Amino acid sequence: MEDDILFVIGEICKKIVPGKKMIQKLLYLMERKGLNLGLTYSIHYYGPYSSDLTDRLYRYDALGYLEIDTTRPTHTVSVKQPAEKSFSDAQERIVDDVLKKYIHKSPLELELITTTDYVANTILSGRSRDVTSIVNEVIKIKGNKFPAEKVEACTLDLKKDSLIPA
Repeated sequence: MEDDILFVIGEICKKIVPGKKMIQKLLYLMERKGLNLGLTYSIHYYGPYSSDLTDRLYRYDALGYLEIDTTRPTHTVSVKQPAEKSFSDAQERIVDDVLKKYIHKSPLELELITTTDYVANTILSGRSRDVTSIVNEVIKIKGNKFPAEKVEACTLDLKKDSLIPA
């Protein structure tokens, strides 16, 4: 799975120079779409966060596969030694679909998307997942960072995209 993560990061880096937050959010969405990278997530200040992914990023940096530039507020990631493709066509479609849909989003937009998804599918798992419940829980976590209207629109988009059950 380590090579899978490195391969996915390489695919992201072909399109943009991502920050660590962007990588966290895109890999989270890929896993939610069915790509098993073996990462676990918990809620964090910027939304779903995998400490294991952060550890791997720094390990890849130390081994010379990646370079993490920490000279700016956004720590950007670039690939120095790409991993070989190890995915099936179906897995590669998940990567391509998530990148096509979300790569143009800002890290802040991805924070809202992934937090809303995490709330609906983890925090509210087994409870009511109506739009109002999701919006209220996101606001409880994020405070006034995102207006209720944006959270509601995000929730409806995620339902339309089948990430949140209708």
